[in-house]
Amino acid sequence: MSALFDGLNSACLSTFGEIAMYQCDVLPAEPFAVTVIRCAPSQFGDITPGRYLGLWAKYSDFAGPPAKGESVALAGETYIVVDIQTDEGGGGVTLTVSKQVT
Repeated sequence: MSALFDGLNSACLSTFGEIAMYQCDVLPAEPFAVTVIRCAPSQFGDITPGRYLGLWAKYSDFAGPPAKGESVALAGETYIVVDIQTDEGGGGVTLTVSKQVT
C-alpha cells in the first residue's frame, strides 16, 4: 500500500473513527481494539433497516484476515460479521455486520 493511502486512511480514522472491540475466531483469543468508521452497508440494508451496519477500517489493523461469523462490539452493541469487502489498492476493508439479537 502506498504511503499516500496509508496517511489518508489514518487521517480519516483519527477524525471520524471510533474504537470497536473485534473478536477473532482464531488467534488472538482476546478481543482487540480496532478503529472503525460507520458507513452504509454495501448490501443487506434494504432487507431489514437498522439491523445491518457497515464498518470501514484499515486492513492492516487486524491481527489476521477478518472472517464471517466473528464479532464486533461497538457502542454497547454486539454485531456479527456477515460480509467482507477489501480495498486491495487502498488498504481498507469494509465489514457488513448484523446486530446480534439476544
